[in-house]
Amino acid sequence: TEVVMPGTNAKMNELQALMGSMMLNYMDMLIEKKKRIYEIYQERLCDVVGISFSPDPERNVDYNYAYVPALINEHEFGMSRNELHEKLKEYNIFSRRYFYPLLNDLSCYQSVAVSKPLTVAKKVSEQIITLPTYADLSEDDVHKICDILSKIRTH
Repeated sequence: TEVVMPGTNAKMNELQALMGSMMLNYMDMLIEKKKRIYEIYQERLCDVVGISFSPDPERNVDYNYAYVPALINEHEFGMSRNELHEKLKEYNIFSRRYFYPLLNDLSCYQSVAVSKPLTVAKKVSEQIITLPTYADLSEDDVHKICDILSKIRTH
């Protein structure tokens, strides 16, 4: 088989399938926990200049709150998304830079990429940071992360 572009092998083995099926019993509880984490971030950071969130999901959308993406405006926040990512590491807070780089920027996709520059998508991909979220993340820790983000912004 010839591989013409990168991808993932998303097959599950039997143990992974068993764990996944067992977790289905807890899915609603896990989503509720992560929804609360998402809400805390939005409540606490809504007034921090330079950090913004996407609008809340529509009422008819069952959102799983898997990510907490925030848009960092470098000029308003005082540092770039990449600088913030590195600064958070100093506090042992591990954010992610998902959605970057754009797939059309990868060399393996150049032959199938859109011919027009995706300027808005590129700009957003360079500003998005994904804040920590997982079901066992305590509300106290989310508040600490918010405090640190506010402190970083003011200095």
